[in-house]
Amino acid sequence: RCLSDWSSDVCSSDLPTEERLKFAHIDAQRFATLMEGPAGRSKVTLLLNAEASREAVFDAIDTIKSEPTPDVLFVFFSGHGELDQRTQQLYLMPYDGDKKHLASSGIPATEFLTNLKAIGARDVVMFLDACHSGAALLGKGSTGDGSQTGSLDDVFARLNQGSEGVFMAFTSATVNERSWEDEEFGQGIFARFVIKGLQGDADGVEGTRDGRVTAGELKRYLELEVAK
Repeated sequence: RCLSDWSSDVCSSDLPTEERLKFAHIDAQRFATLMEGPAGRSKVTLLLNAEASREAVFDAIDTIKSEPTPDVLFVFFSGHGELDQRTQQLYLMPYDGDKKHLASSGIPATEFLTNLKAIGARDVVMFLDACHSGAALLGKGSTGDGSQTGSLDDVFARLNQGSEGVFMAFTSATVNERSWEDEEFGQGIFARFVIKGLQGDADGVEGTRDGRVTAGELKRYLELEVAK
């Protein structure tokens, strides 16, 4: 019923030129177009570049809360993620975010996820394409005993407790990995294959095609394609 898309194309003015994203807004727009479909079957909230400020992101969530509760909520983020080394708090960076002032300008990942859960959708499916510092989303660094720091795994587990639906995420990077953009296709690599997979390429991956793309098929398809 409802889709929230946002991208922070150049999320921080102090980023080196080589770390600034070229295609985040294109990825979000293409994902939004896919979800809307020719008949406008999904209602989309699309925030691009300067529209994707910290205030605007939370305003969009509040607006969705005020509307009829959707059965399924899809959220697509393309931008930067930062890990506060002191607190181990993860931040999704909006357009006006400043990595030198994470607490005041970034969006705490736990707060963002909790707000999404409060919308009340039965199922929440997230696509997190955090380029350049995307490793932080799944725990950049280590505690020394092999466990990840800043991991969102426990957050998702908590949000799924007592729920009849699912709260899940597809992410572009794991520990010590980076996300990349593809100059040839003018898209982020992860976003490109997410869209292709949802358009049907993931249907029947290593199995039988039945006209439907399941979460398991999409996960396996991304594992096979994004790693190439």
